[in-house]
Amino acid sequence: MVVNQYSFTASQASGPRTVTRKKKGIAGFFGGKETVQLPSGNTKERARGNELISLQEERRRNIETYTDSLRLHNRELNGKLRTLITSLDEQTSIAFQSKEKRLKASYEHSSLVITGLIVFSIILLFVLYLIIQRDIKVKARNRKRLEETIEQNNALLEMRKNIILTISHDIRAPLNIISGSAELAMDTREKKRRNVHLNNIRIVCKHVVHLLNNLLDVYRLNEAKETCNDVPFNLNGLLERIASGFSHVVTDKGILFRQDFKDTDVNLYGDADRIEQIMDNLLTNAVKFTESGTIALNACYHEGLLTLEVKDTGIGMSQETLSRIFRPFERLTSATNVDGVGLGLPITKGVVRLLGGEINVTSEIGQGSTFSVTLPLSTTDEPVESENRILLNLEHLPANVLVIDDDTMFLGVIKEMLERNGITCTMCSSAKDVVKAIRGKDYDLLLSDIQMPGTNGFELLTLLRNSNINNSRTIPVIAMTARGDREKEAFLHAGFTDCIYKPFSSSELLSLLSTIRRNRQEDNHSVDFSLILSEVGNKSKTLLSFISQSEKDREELGAAMKNGDRQKLREITHRMQPMWELLQMEEALSAYRALLKDETINDKILNEHTRQIMDYAAILIKVAEAEIKRVTNETEDTDS
Repeated sequence: MVVNQYSFTASQASGPRTVTRKKKGIAGFFGGKETVQLPSGNTKERARGNELISLQEERRRNIETYTDSLRLHNRELNGKLRTLITSLDEQTSIAFQSKEKRLKASYEHSSLVITGLIVFSIILLFVLYLIIQRDIKVKARNRKRLEETIEQNNALLEMRKNIILTISHDIRAPLNIISGSAELAMDTREKKRRNVHLNNIRIVCKHVVHLLNNLLDVYRLNEAKETCNDVPFNLNGLLERIASGFSHVVTDKGILFRQDFKDTDVNLYGDADRIEQIMDNLLTNAVKFTESGTIALNACYHEGLLTLEVKDTGIGMSQETLSRIFRPFERLTSATNVDGVGLGLPITKGVVRLLGGEINVTSEIGQGSTFSVTLPLSTTDEPVESENRILLNLEHLPANVLVIDDDTMFLGVIKEMLERNGITCTMCSSAKDVVKAIRGKDYDLLLSDIQMPGTNGFELLTLLRNSNINNSRTIPVIAMTARGDREKEAFLHAGFTDCIYKPFSSSELLSLLSTIRRNRQEDNHSVDFSLILSEVGNKSKTLLSFISQSEKDREELGAAMKNGDRQKLREITHRMQPMWELLQMEEALSAYRALLKDETINDKILNEHTRQIMDYAAILIKVAEAEIKRVTNETEDTDS
């Protein structure tokens, strides 16, 4: 507005003139210029106009300077804006990159999580599958066990039924024979006929006892309560005894009996009684089911295995029958006229398993059967205890025996058995009577029933051992029991000297009493080398000489026994007699020498007794070896 006034004044002062000036408006702000015509005026006015023009120019220059300053500031501001924009772009780019990285990391994390969840789900499904399969298997196993239990229960029920039927028939019938024979014997005056009736009673009683023992064996084998009684035994002697026992039975039936033993002259360590039971059952079956032809007993020992074979030409069996012959109470339908209750073969198989062996059978109808048993048995150098001991005589029977039982009739039978053999017997029916009797005098032995009213056998034994009445603490106590489910070891562990199972015969009782008496005497009498070594300087040399001579005697006895040379046996034992007298062992040798003079003794019995003398010699050798060690130790102690 001022500029316009100055321009107007100048134009009035002088004529029109041309001037260059800034454009008005925004164009002038950015430096735009324009040329205009100014009117001229008078001098004064012109001076004033020039002054104004100068002022205008100065202001214009100031404005231009200011404009340039603004332009520079604008340029600087633009640079800063560009820098700011660039920085913002970079920050935005960085932010986008960071966000992209975060998104990528989040994606990767999500992928890992999803993958982990998938893997976990697969594992979980697999575990669930295994659990389900396990549950299915457990259920199947439990179902199978339940089915087996049901089958076992059914089998037990069937067995119980068969046992009841067996008892009702196979025991009632013999009892009828016993009752009838006893009645006839009472009314028979002729001794010979009366003895026939009494012998029938004895035979039937043995049959009943055998049946009850078989029932008990089945129970014990099923309950795994049977144990082995391993002892040294001579295999050939065992087989010869078994064959001898059956040969006459087979021959009496008109059947040819053959035996073939290979490499059996060895001493083995095992349960001889169980082996004999196996062979007895197999041979008994062969005799039952063979009407004509041959029965063969074969045996072979090789590399720790004993193979036994019983072969017959009997009626034979079908494959269906073979699949069930080892079940209790199974009998051949084609052999209804044959005695038996079907327990022999199940017992045999159970005993074979007990001994760690195997049993196999092959058979064909009309051609016969072959039973083969394989048992693992090891050889032994231990002396074999002979069953036919030559020292079992009246000298080894106790003189005074005390018997306690709540059955007065049974007491009377025991008393008669003992007194017939020169043994004084005192009967008691209660523990009080036993204590009273022992207080009166010492007894050699006590026979005690187990199940009695009041004080039982175990309590009586404890009472005696804790008392101080004469020999109550040392008296041998033998358990008498009718319970076959108790092991002999249980009685021995409880403190009993031995046990005997009812019913028992007079010979069984006397044999047990003699064995216990003899064992106690042997325990109280050890081999004494003092008489031999008393006047000797080098004791070890003397003992070594004795051992050498004893080994030579054993070898010569064995050779003479094998050759059946009784004269040589007499010469050897005559040479052994002086030394055995010095050792106070002459009783055994003298009895054997007396046996050698009896020409009626068969070779089998003589061989058994010869082996016993050889066993005694082996014991003397072991004692002499122990004596050498003792003498050597004494010498070393003296030198030190």
